[in-house]
Amino acid sequence: MATPANQTNPLIASLLPKRETNADRFLKENPEYDGRGVKVAIFDTGVDPGSAGLNKTSHGQPKIVDLLDCTGAGDVTLQPLAQDKVRLDATKGIYELTGLSGRTLILPSKLVTGPGAWQLGLKRIYELWPKDLVRRVSKQRKERFMQEHHTTVAAAQSAIDNLAKGTGQKPQDKKEGEDEDDALLRRKEAEAQIAALESLAKEYTELGPAVDCVVFRPEITTELDKASPEKQPWAIVDVSETGDLSKSQAMRAYHIAQEWACFCDESLMSYSFNFYDENILSIVTCSGTHGTHVAGIVAANFEENPVLNGVAPGAQIISMKIGDDRLDSLETSQSFMRAMTAAINLGVDCINISFGEDSDLANAGPVMDYMRDKVIRKHGITVVSSAGNNGPGYSTIGAPGGMTTDVVSVGAYVSKEMAEAMYALRSSAGDSPYTWSSRGPSIDGDIGVTIFAPGAAVTCVPPYALNHSQLMNGTSMSSPNACGNIALLISALKAEGKPYTPGSLRRALVRTGKDVGDEFGTRMLDVVAAHVDLVKGEPIDPEFYIDVKVDGQARGVLLRELEALVPTVFNVELKPFFRQEATRKKFDLDLHLNLHNTASHVSTASFITLNNTGRTIQVKVDPTSLTPGLYISSIEAKIDEQTLFSIPVTVIKPEAIEGKRKVELRDLTFTSGRIERRFFAIPKGVRGATLRVTSRDIATPVQLWGAVTQFLPLERRTRTSTAFATNLGDSLQAAAFTKTFKLVGGVTAEICFAQFWSSLADKAAVLDFELDLHGLSLLDGGSEVALEGGSGYKRLTLCSNIGVEEVKPSARLDMVRRHLRPTESTLTALGERDVLENKDRLYELVAQYTVKVDNPSAEISVVLPVSGTLYETPFMSSLYQIYDGRKNLVKVGSTYPEKIKLDRGTYTLRAELVHSDRALLDKLDKAGWIVAIDTKLDKAIDLDLYNTHLTVWTGPKHDFKNERLSRGGLRSFVVGTSCDTPKEAAVGDILLGSLQLGAQKELSTRLKLVVPPAKITGSSGKSSASKSDKKKESEADESAAKKKRLLDLQIDLSTRIVDAKDRVAYLEDLHRGSPEDLACLGALLEAVPDPTEKLLSSLTSSTAGKDEVITADDSKDLDTLDRLANSVKDLCKADELALYYGTRQDGKADLPEDDPLMDDAAREKRRLFSERKDWLIKALDKQVRVELVRKQQQQQQQQQQATGDSGVLGKGLDQGPAVLAYLRWSTGDGSGKDKARACVLRSRMYLAGGQNGRALNEILAASKALADNPTGGLYGDAALLDTVRSLRSLAIDRLGWSCWRAYEREVAIGRDPGSFIGF
Repeated sequence: MATPANQTNPLIASLLPKRETNADRFLKENPEYDGRGVKVAIFDTGVDPGSAGLNKTSHGQPKIVDLLDCTGAGDVTLQPLAQDKVRLDATKGIYELTGLSGRTLILPSKLVTGPGAWQLGLKRIYELWPKDLVRRVSKQRKERFMQEHHTTVAAAQSAIDNLAKGTGQKPQDKKEGEDEDDALLRRKEAEAQIAALESLAKEYTELGPAVDCVVFRPEITTELDKASPEKQPWAIVDVSETGDLSKSQAMRAYHIAQEWACFCDESLMSYSFNFYDENILSIVTCSGTHGTHVAGIVAANFEENPVLNGVAPGAQIISMKIGDDRLDSLETSQSFMRAMTAAINLGVDCINISFGEDSDLANAGPVMDYMRDKVIRKHGITVVSSAGNNGPGYSTIGAPGGMTTDVVSVGAYVSKEMAEAMYALRSSAGDSPYTWSSRGPSIDGDIGVTIFAPGAAVTCVPPYALNHSQLMNGTSMSSPNACGNIALLISALKAEGKPYTPGSLRRALVRTGKDVGDEFGTRMLDVVAAHVDLVKGEPIDPEFYIDVKVDGQARGVLLRELEALVPTVFNVELKPFFRQEATRKKFDLDLHLNLHNTASHVSTASFITLNNTGRTIQVKVDPTSLTPGLYISSIEAKIDEQTLFSIPVTVIKPEAIEGKRKVELRDLTFTSGRIERRFFAIPKGVRGATLRVTSRDIATPVQLWGAVTQFLPLERRTRTSTAFATNLGDSLQAAAFTKTFKLVGGVTAEICFAQFWSSLADKAAVLDFELDLHGLSLLDGGSEVALEGGSGYKRLTLCSNIGVEEVKPSARLDMVRRHLRPTESTLTALGERDVLENKDRLYELVAQYTVKVDNPSAEISVVLPVSGTLYETPFMSSLYQIYDGRKNLVKVGSTYPEKIKLDRGTYTLRAELVHSDRALLDKLDKAGWIVAIDTKLDKAIDLDLYNTHLTVWTGPKHDFKNERLSRGGLRSFVVGTSCDTPKEAAVGDILLGSLQLGAQKELSTRLKLVVPPAKITGSSGKSSASKSDKKKESEADESAAKKKRLLDLQIDLSTRIVDAKDRVAYLEDLHRGSPEDLACLGALLEAVPDPTEKLLSSLTSSTAGKDEVITADDSKDLDTLDRLANSVKDLCKADELALYYGTRQDGKADLPEDDPLMDDAAREKRRLFSERKDWLIKALDKQVRVELVRKQQQQQQQQQQATGDSGVLGKGLDQGPAVLAYLRWSTGDGSGKDKARACVLRSRMYLAGGQNGRALNEILAASKALADNPTGGLYGDAALLDTVRSLRSLAIDRLGWSCWRAYEREVAIGRDPGSFIGF
């Protein structure tokens, strides 16, 4: 790390704070207790081994013991490689093999010292990198590519410039033997190349390098081999993208010898390896800078500059990446379970978790249960976690932090020295919790935040960030600071031989913390005092834990609702906990405890005895004499003034505002860090409020943070609360702030305001607050309105609950939800990473669904039954993957729904559930795991509103202009449920939207409508086809009609004949009996063998002319195709078609199907002519193919005999009548497969004539047509897509555009894998 210029400045020490916790003093007094002997697991985004300060410990040991990716994002599934596919060149000292990319791989033979097995893998590097690094590197790679592209464009433009003065005017315009038409052809080709390059540039996508992975597993013959480092598998990755693996580093699993490498100087991203389950290579990288920074706070060691050390420079680090690259570094429950199990298996002492999410449950769920019961209590690992950054509102802590018993939950504190050193403030600030630091209590009454620690640091980050160090702040920084201090304590206790457990450490931290005047009673960690306390010991065994259960489930007493604020007696169960095998310790437990009550409104016994059985005490809380506000207290269980545990008691007494429409708070004064809280009992019937904040002095800047917090059972705080931040001052416009938000009537709300801790003004800000309540609601209440599409209407009644309200209802639907059942599923046991500490194996249920996307511009979301949960989910993983039609992975999603866009096509959705109970997953599998797909409507639907049901069908609609409703008043109206079914919906789907009741759209109610059966088009409920059939029967002879129906049935039956020759013979027989039937002849044309695709592919390949010849059978088939195509053309009567489509004589050819002018006769005529046109194009397609095959064969023969210029464009290719007719009929504005086929055929025509630029433009048009294909999108016709891709590569190859040739090869690597990958 670069050495700071001014080493004497005392503020440098505050860049990584230690004074605040007395860590600096502890290290000075105990230099040997600097964390040595302690292993700390970092659950985060990963730790980069190339970062400054993370090489060695203070005593010379490797700083990072192991690097693990617990997410699976870096997994590479390996394929075995047969030994005979590995070629040894002993003279050169190399092995040669072909990688999955198709590259020839060369690696030094010295890497292999004995027999073993080879494996291959492939990975896109961008899948391993965080998005910010991908953006930086991809931008650089694209710039380099575009430089080559512009060189290619310049060369193509030069050719046009040479023709700019007209054909034949300059010697270089014409080549020898060319006439004027030839020169014009050359000009068109040159222009086409420019157009093709422009199109290619627009579709360029930087996919990043696809690298080959080679794994060698030495043969294991003895038990000693299993433990021998030389017998462990090693891997090497082709980071140079050249196939020369001598430029890469072969490495074993990181823990063996701490081997790691860097992908390239451009990225500076480090990587290492792990190996699992005999077929998984795990490439370990960082998913962000966060984890390295956290590790630096805990334990960075700068031998030459120790003032920048982490808190415990002697500690060792184990990096456990839980932030998934695929999910933008979001943690998952499965990555957490893997990390916790690995921490147990590796014998770590302490875990830091600077991650967390909101949760609607406390101390429950597989992750929190495993952490509490197995990691902490059974295996004695201390868990330290960030409290969260959602303050300053109360009860804003997240999980696992303050939501899990026995976890050390850490809030963030800023001292004056930190503020001066890190934030460059113009005057003094600090010595307070950060404004944004989450506060307690937890939703079940626990204290929530255990201790404070410094919540910011300037320390190391990964080299890919292009910085040695960086300032970060948050409880993500306070947690590792506390963790480093705990590592100091563990280091000391180990060295001194003192017993300790996570429980005893936590109790000591709480007992000895420094008072910092926090309103919740949370103290600052003091490592010196904690060490003294731990050395002194407790009158109980260190393995003692206590479970506090208030009324059976809560971990503390919490009163916050107005009707509950009466004298209440709670039954509090106190249940000791020891490990199951600690029977002697259970027997020996016999405590005599003094209960110290810290609040006058709380009463309980003053003395109890406690043994292993536990006991229940009664706690009475009488809040009746309290004024409105927040009251934090506890009942402390002590022996000789030493607190062993406490029962938190929190009372929030709200101010009653029943009958009030407006609440005003005047003249509130705010200085830096000042927090003002008000608690209100929101009256029943209130649905929301509008808050207006006004500054009295616009010259005084205000950086205001606010929160409105309410709680409902089993509901996340984020769904019932609102938070905001705003700046006031400097202008009249900025002197006021207004926000409208929802409230839940009958539930206490905290209204919290704070001047940001670092907001420095010359004087205090004076603010006025007005809260206008809104109470316009539906009489029957409820959080949503459900409509039935076939019911015609639904009557709703509005009620004004608290005052005069503007009535302004509107109903809009803008989303459709479709529920899907699995098409198939698999239930399997997971691998070695998913075996729990008790050897129970986890199982995985993967359900598969089909998702069709017709509108590529529409946003969709995947909604799982457990969406919106993480730490409280009942499963150990619930991810999903989306694959396209060729099994290319398109998206990996989490439990949190997000809006995504997909191209048109059919996709496979795979949803994963992980659990230890196989029977449970089997039950879910049999029942069917239902998922939902939400799709944004292309056009929102506004439902009609009426005064009464009498006008639903006759009109008029009601406008609701200038209507108001007095308090207690009722107003009914009707919502019409009839609407056109949107194109995105089908019967049984649910349309989603909102119902706005009054003027505040923010207070809308959720609205849903079940889609009814679609209306049947055509009059009298019958389709036009049925009518036309009747018309034909009425106009034609009945026997002829029957004969036609019979013939159609016979033609249809031909598709069931398996043998091709039998099918042709059958259709020939039918044709002889009905020679004028177009459908019959067309079926025969399609049934006869068609060798054109095979021949065209071979004749236009790079090896054309070497081996491929047209056989006699091919020639015979070509003649048959040509003859039958001519017969079909004759029956199609092209002249009549041209007259119909060219002159539009009846004026109805272009009318919509449901136009009133489209009678049955017009529809029938359109159908017949459309059918004839389709068959004409198909026949011409066959003829042109035949002609192309013959002309290409002829050209090939001529080129083999020619000695002159082979660059002359083919001549006369476009002159034949079939070609001209095909070009005329196939160049319409159609889309989909038919247009793509036409483009492909035209591209072949141009390729045959050497017009590669024009051919490429047709191929690019074919790709777009396939993407727009309404039936299946790009992958709707696999064979056609393969043809398009093959011709594209061929055209680019012939054009000699080296940059695009390389791009085509790169894009094709790993494409269309043919199988799904694991989660």
